[in-house]
Amino acid sequence: MFTPVELLEHLVEKVIPLSKTHVVPDQAPFDLSELPNMPKLGTRSKDIDRYYSSQEAASNKARLEVLKDREREELMGEGDQFEYMNKISWPKTELKKGYKIKKLFSYNEDDETKLIWCPGVVTKVISKGDKEIIASIKWDRDYIGIGEADVSKEKLNKNKWNPDKPRAGAWRQDLREKRLIIE
Repeated sequence: MFTPVELLEHLVEKVIPLSKTHVVPDQAPFDLSELPNMPKLGTRSKDIDRYYSSQEAASNKARLEVLKDREREELMGEGDQFEYMNKISWPKTELKKGYKIKKLFSYNEDDETKLIWCPGVVTKVISKGDKEIIASIKWDRDYIGIGEADVSKEKLNKNKWNPDKPRAGAWRQDLREKRLIIE
């Protein structure tokens, strides 16, 4: 304990001269000790987080490469993603007016036979059999040549439904609105 004289002496010699050169704080400074920031049970370490993020980045990179390869193959005419999106069995019962279809046509260009998928919409089903369907189809104007009819009667053979290897006369459902585009 301090005596009143010692406190007065401290006030006059220390506190009053310091108040002229220093600002008196609003609150007394204090520092409470606290526990160090340590991981809790079940918390992943930074090394594990880095590992998982690098694995995810590698997986995303591989997926992107596969998708780019698939698009490159599509441009070269070696299959496409619609081949895998279509049903395996032919759509005998589903095919009716309004059914969106794509049919593969061949044409000659520079002494070379080329194939092109032409999209259209079924306007009328003329007949349905066990091996073929005959339907009237209105073709997309962007895919038909100048002077060609935009509506035609087509024979849709069961054995040409969505084949593994594209050939003239092949056909399938038009699923362009479901296409995945990679930038």
